[in-house]
Amino acid sequence: MLHASRTSAYAHSVQAAVAAGKTASPQAQRLGLAPRLAVTALEASHEAHIASGYTRAGRSVIMRPESTASTTPEAAAFGYLYAHSTYCAQGGPVIAKTPPGKRGALAPQLMLRCSGRISGSTSQNQFAHMFDGLALGFEVTSKPFRGDGYAIEDAICGNGFVLESIVGEMKGLSRHSRHNFSEVLAHSVISISNVNASGSQLRSFCQGSRLYSVLIDQIYSQSVTYLNEFGSSPLREGDYLALPIPGRSFAVTASDEWVCVATGLQLEELRVTFVK
Repeated sequence: MLHASRTSAYAHSVQAAVAAGKTASPQAQRLGLAPRLAVTALEASHEAHIASGYTRAGRSVIMRPESTASTTPEAAAFGYLYAHSTYCAQGGPVIAKTPPGKRGALAPQLMLRCSGRISGSTSQNQFAHMFDGLALGFEVTSKPFRGDGYAIEDAICGNGFVLESIVGEMKGLSRHSRHNFSEVLAHSVISISNVNASGSQLRSFCQGSRLYSVLIDQIYSQSVTYLNEFGSSPLREGDYLALPIPGRSFAVTASDEWVCVATGLQLEELRVTFVK
Protein backbone atom coordinates (compact mmCIF):
# COMPACT_ATOMS: atom_id res chain seq x y z
CA MET A 1 0.00 0.00 0.00
CA LEU A 2 1.26 3.48 -0.86
CA HIS A 3 2.33 5.78 1.95
CA ALA A 4 -0.29 8.45 2.67
CA SER A 5 2.24 11.31 2.42
CA ARG A 6 3.11 10.33 -1.15
CA THR A 7 -0.49 10.31 -2.34
CA SER A 8 -1.20 13.56 -0.47
CA ALA A 9 1.85 15.20 -2.07
CA TYR A 10 0.56 14.20 -5.50
CA ALA A 11 -2.86 15.67 -4.70
CA HIS A 12 -1.19 18.96 -3.71
CA SER A 13 0.92 19.01 -6.88
CA VAL A 14 -2.10 18.55 -9.16
CA GLN A 15 -4.08 21.26 -7.34
CA ALA A 16 -1.11 23.64 -7.56
CA ALA A 17 -0.82 22.99 -11.30
CA VAL A 18 -4.54 23.76 -11.73
CA ALA A 19 -4.21 27.08 -9.87
CA ALA A 20 -1.13 28.10 -11.84
CA GLY A 21 -2.47 27.00 -15.21
CA LYS A 22 0.59 24.79 -15.75
CA THR A 23 0.84 21.27 -17.10
CA ALA A 24 1.21 18.44 -14.61
CA SER A 25 2.09 14.84 -15.31
CA PRO A 26 -0.77 12.36 -14.75
CA GLN A 27 0.64 9.78 -12.37
CA ALA A 28 -2.40 8.11 -10.80
CA GLN A 29 -2.02 4.86 -12.69
CA ARG A 30 1.76 4.79 -12.27
CA LEU A 31 1.33 5.38 -8.54
CA GLY A 32 -1.26 2.64 -8.38
CA LEU A 33 -3.91 5.04 -7.11
CA ALA A 34 -7.25 3.28 -7.03
CA PRO A 35 -10.26 5.60 -6.52
CA ARG A 36 -10.28 4.80 -2.77
CA LEU A 37 -6.65 5.92 -2.36
CA ALA A 38 -7.25 9.01 -4.49
CA VAL A 39 -10.14 10.01 -2.22
CA THR A 40 -7.93 9.46 0.83
CA ALA A 41 -5.28 11.72 -0.74
CA LEU A 42 -7.89 14.42 -1.41
CA GLU A 43 -9.11 14.20 2.19
CA ALA A 44 -5.55 14.67 3.46
CA SER A 45 -5.12 17.65 1.13
CA HIS A 46 -8.41 19.13 2.39
CA GLU A 47 -7.28 18.83 6.01
CA ALA A 48 -4.10 20.72 5.10
CA HIS A 49 -6.16 23.44 3.39
CA ILE A 50 -8.38 23.85 6.46
CA ALA A 51 -5.31 24.06 8.70
CA SER A 52 -3.93 26.83 6.48
CA GLY A 53 -7.10 28.92 6.77
CA TYR A 54 -9.47 27.73 4.02
CA THR A 55 -13.19 27.71 4.85
CA ARG A 56 -15.35 24.89 3.58
CA ALA A 57 -18.43 25.92 1.57
CA GLY A 58 -19.68 22.50 0.49
CA ARG A 59 -19.02 19.55 -1.74
CA SER A 60 -18.89 18.97 -5.47
CA VAL A 61 -19.29 15.81 -7.50
CA ILE A 62 -16.15 14.89 -9.42
CA MET A 63 -17.13 12.96 -12.50
CA ARG A 64 -15.74 12.68 -16.01
CA PRO A 65 -18.38 13.76 -18.58
CA GLU A 66 -18.50 10.33 -20.21
CA SER A 67 -19.20 8.78 -16.80
CA THR A 68 -22.50 10.56 -16.15
CA ALA A 69 -24.47 7.54 -17.39
CA SER A 70 -22.73 5.22 -14.92
CA THR A 71 -24.10 4.36 -11.51
CA THR A 72 -21.03 2.60 -10.12
CA PRO A 73 -19.61 4.33 -7.02
CA GLU A 74 -16.12 4.25 -8.57
CA ALA A 75 -17.31 6.58 -11.37
CA ALA A 76 -17.57 9.60 -9.06
CA ALA A 77 -16.24 11.11 -5.84
CA PHE A 78 -16.86 14.11 -3.61
CA GLY A 79 -14.66 17.14 -4.05
CA TYR A 80 -14.62 20.29 -1.92
CA LEU A 81 -15.95 23.80 -2.41
CA TYR A 82 -14.15 26.59 -0.54
CA ALA A 83 -15.50 29.99 0.44
CA HIS A 84 -12.69 31.96 -1.20
CA SER A 85 -13.44 30.46 -4.63
CA THR A 86 -17.24 30.17 -4.40
CA TYR A 87 -19.13 33.25 -5.62
CA CYS A 88 -22.84 33.90 -5.17
CA ALA A 89 -24.64 35.95 -7.81
CA GLN A 90 -26.50 38.94 -6.38
CA GLY A 91 -29.30 39.41 -8.88
CA GLY A 92 -27.13 40.43 -11.82
CA PRO A 93 -24.43 39.20 -14.24
CA VAL A 94 -21.25 37.79 -12.73
CA ILE A 95 -17.88 39.05 -13.98
CA ALA A 96 -15.17 36.39 -13.84
CA LYS A 97 -11.55 36.25 -14.92
CA THR A 98 -10.64 34.04 -17.84
CA PRO A 99 -8.78 30.96 -16.50
CA PRO A 100 -4.99 30.91 -16.96
CA GLY A 101 -3.39 28.68 -19.57
CA LYS A 102 -5.06 27.20 -22.63
CA ARG A 103 -7.27 24.56 -21.04
CA GLY A 104 -9.75 26.67 -19.08
CA ALA A 105 -13.35 25.50 -19.35
CA LEU A 106 -16.83 26.21 -18.09
CA ALA A 107 -19.39 23.59 -17.07
CA PRO A 108 -23.00 24.14 -15.94
CA GLN A 109 -24.14 22.79 -12.59
CA LEU A 110 -27.19 22.39 -10.47
CA MET A 111 -26.52 23.69 -6.96
CA LEU A 112 -28.38 22.20 -3.99
CA ARG A 113 -28.33 23.41 -0.39
CA CYS A 114 -28.16 20.66 2.19
CA SER A 115 -30.39 20.67 5.28
CA GLY A 116 -29.09 17.60 7.09
CA ARG A 117 -26.54 14.81 7.32
CA ILE A 118 -26.76 11.30 5.98
CA SER A 119 -26.51 8.47 8.51
CA GLY A 120 -26.48 4.69 8.34
CA SER A 121 -30.28 4.66 8.59
CA THR A 122 -30.95 7.29 5.89
CA SER A 123 -32.95 5.82 3.01
CA GLN A 124 -32.60 6.92 -0.59
CA ASN A 125 -36.01 8.58 -0.39
CA GLN A 126 -35.03 10.48 2.76
CA PHE A 127 -31.78 11.56 1.12
CA ALA A 128 -33.67 13.12 -1.79
CA HIS A 129 -35.60 15.25 0.74
CA MET A 130 -32.45 16.54 2.47
CA PHE A 131 -32.11 19.63 0.25
CA ASP A 132 -33.96 22.88 0.98
CA GLY A 133 -32.51 25.17 -1.70
CA LEU A 134 -31.89 25.04 -5.44
CA ALA A 135 -29.91 27.26 -7.83
CA LEU A 136 -28.15 27.20 -11.16
CA GLY A 137 -24.39 27.27 -11.18
CA PHE A 138 -21.22 27.27 -13.25
CA GLU A 139 -17.91 25.58 -12.53
CA VAL A 140 -14.72 27.10 -13.93
CA THR A 141 -11.96 24.54 -14.38
CA SER A 142 -8.41 24.36 -15.68
CA LYS A 143 -7.32 20.88 -16.66
CA PRO A 144 -3.56 20.55 -16.08
CA PHE A 145 -3.18 17.62 -18.49
CA ARG A 146 -2.98 17.64 -22.27
CA GLY A 147 -5.95 16.07 -23.99
CA ASP A 148 -7.78 13.32 -22.12
CA GLY A 149 -4.67 11.51 -20.96
CA TYR A 150 -5.69 11.34 -17.33
CA ALA A 151 -7.67 8.99 -15.11
CA ILE A 152 -10.57 9.71 -12.78
CA GLU A 153 -8.06 9.30 -9.94
CA ASP A 154 -6.07 12.28 -11.28
CA ALA A 155 -9.28 14.35 -11.31
CA ILE A 156 -10.05 13.34 -7.72
CA CYS A 157 -6.55 14.29 -6.54
CA GLY A 158 -6.95 17.62 -8.34
CA ASN A 159 -10.28 18.33 -6.61
CA GLY A 160 -12.03 18.17 -9.97
CA PHE A 161 -9.61 20.72 -11.48
CA VAL A 162 -11.88 23.47 -10.09
CA LEU A 163 -10.76 27.11 -10.01
CA GLU A 164 -14.07 28.77 -9.17
CA SER A 165 -17.66 27.82 -8.44
CA ILE A 166 -20.40 30.34 -9.29
CA VAL A 167 -23.77 29.99 -7.56
CA GLY A 168 -26.90 31.63 -8.95
CA GLU A 169 -29.72 33.08 -6.87
CA MET A 170 -30.83 30.37 -4.43
CA LYS A 171 -34.51 29.43 -4.35
CA GLY A 172 -35.84 27.91 -1.14
CA LEU A 173 -37.74 24.66 -1.61
CA SER A 174 -41.04 24.25 0.20
CA ARG A 175 -41.77 21.06 2.13
CA HIS A 176 -44.05 20.01 -0.73
CA SER A 177 -41.33 20.60 -3.34
CA ARG A 178 -38.75 18.70 -1.27
CA HIS A 179 -41.00 15.67 -1.08
CA ASN A 180 -41.76 15.87 -4.79
CA PHE A 181 -38.24 16.72 -5.91
CA SER A 182 -38.17 14.04 -8.60
CA GLU A 183 -41.35 15.46 -10.13
CA VAL A 184 -40.02 19.01 -9.92
CA LEU A 185 -36.87 18.05 -11.83
CA ALA A 186 -38.61 15.69 -14.25
CA HIS A 187 -40.60 18.56 -15.77
CA SER A 188 -37.64 20.89 -16.23
CA VAL A 189 -35.14 21.64 -18.96
CA ILE A 190 -31.79 23.37 -18.42
CA SER A 191 -30.18 25.15 -21.37
CA ILE A 192 -26.78 26.80 -21.84
CA SER A 193 -26.20 29.58 -24.37
CA ASN A 194 -23.13 31.53 -25.45
CA VAL A 195 -23.32 35.23 -26.35
CA ASN A 196 -20.44 36.93 -28.17
CA ALA A 197 -19.77 39.41 -30.97
CA SER A 198 -21.25 36.97 -33.50
CA GLY A 199 -24.57 36.67 -31.69
CA SER A 200 -26.25 34.20 -29.38
CA GLN A 201 -26.05 30.42 -29.78
CA LEU A 202 -27.70 27.60 -27.86
CA ARG A 203 -24.86 25.27 -26.94
CA SER A 204 -26.49 22.55 -24.86
CA PHE A 205 -29.61 21.48 -22.99
CA CYS A 206 -30.51 18.73 -20.56
CA GLN A 207 -33.80 17.18 -19.46
CA GLY A 208 -34.30 17.41 -15.71
CA SER A 209 -35.47 13.80 -15.48
CA ARG A 210 -31.98 12.73 -16.54
CA LEU A 211 -30.49 14.85 -13.77
CA TYR A 212 -32.55 13.11 -11.11
CA SER A 213 -32.35 9.52 -12.32
CA VAL A 214 -28.61 9.64 -12.95
CA LEU A 215 -27.21 12.09 -10.44
CA ILE A 216 -29.36 11.97 -7.29
CA ASP A 217 -29.25 8.17 -7.26
CA GLN A 218 -25.50 8.29 -7.92
CA ILE A 219 -24.87 10.76 -5.11
CA TYR A 220 -26.82 8.69 -2.60
CA SER A 221 -24.74 5.63 -3.47
CA GLN A 222 -21.54 7.66 -3.23
CA SER A 223 -22.64 9.14 0.12
CA VAL A 224 -23.17 5.68 1.58
CA THR A 225 -19.74 4.60 0.33
CA TYR A 226 -18.14 7.70 1.89
CA LEU A 227 -19.96 7.17 5.18
CA ASN A 228 -18.78 3.56 5.38
CA GLU A 229 -15.21 4.52 4.46
CA PHE A 230 -14.68 7.59 6.65
CA GLY A 231 -17.33 7.13 9.34
CA SER A 232 -18.88 10.56 8.80
CA SER A 233 -21.41 12.19 6.51
CA PRO A 234 -19.91 13.80 3.39
CA LEU A 235 -22.52 16.59 3.68
CA ARG A 236 -23.17 19.03 6.50
CA GLU A 237 -26.03 21.36 7.35
CA GLY A 238 -25.86 24.39 5.03
CA ASP A 239 -23.42 22.83 2.55
CA TYR A 240 -23.73 23.56 -1.13
CA LEU A 241 -23.74 20.40 -3.25
CA ALA A 242 -22.64 21.05 -6.84
CA LEU A 243 -24.03 18.50 -9.29
CA PRO A 244 -22.62 18.42 -12.83
CA ILE A 245 -25.23 18.73 -15.54
CA PRO A 246 -24.62 15.85 -17.99
CA GLY A 247 -22.82 16.98 -21.12
CA ARG A 248 -19.51 18.46 -22.13
CA SER A 249 -17.73 21.52 -20.80
CA PHE A 250 -17.02 24.58 -22.96
CA ALA A 251 -13.82 26.46 -23.75
CA VAL A 252 -13.69 29.91 -22.17
CA THR A 253 -12.75 33.02 -24.14
CA ALA A 254 -12.44 36.55 -22.78
CA SER A 255 -15.48 38.77 -23.51
CA ASP A 256 -17.83 35.81 -24.00
CA GLU A 257 -21.02 35.71 -21.95
CA TRP A 258 -22.55 32.42 -20.86
CA VAL A 259 -26.19 32.09 -19.87
CA CYS A 260 -27.79 29.18 -18.02
CA VAL A 261 -31.61 29.03 -17.98
CA ALA A 262 -33.89 26.54 -16.24
CA THR A 263 -37.39 26.09 -17.63
CA GLY A 264 -39.88 24.69 -15.14
CA LEU A 265 -37.84 25.30 -11.97
CA GLN A 266 -38.71 28.99 -11.44
CA LEU A 267 -35.03 29.83 -11.02
CA GLU A 268 -33.39 33.09 -12.01
CA GLU A 269 -31.14 32.76 -15.04
CA LEU A 270 -27.42 32.85 -14.39
CA ARG A 271 -25.17 35.04 -16.56
CA VAL A 272 -21.36 35.02 -16.43
CA THR A 273 -19.07 37.24 -18.50
CA PHE A 274 -15.35 36.52 -18.72
CA VAL A 275 -12.71 39.24 -18.83
CA LYS A 276 -8.93 39.11 -19.13
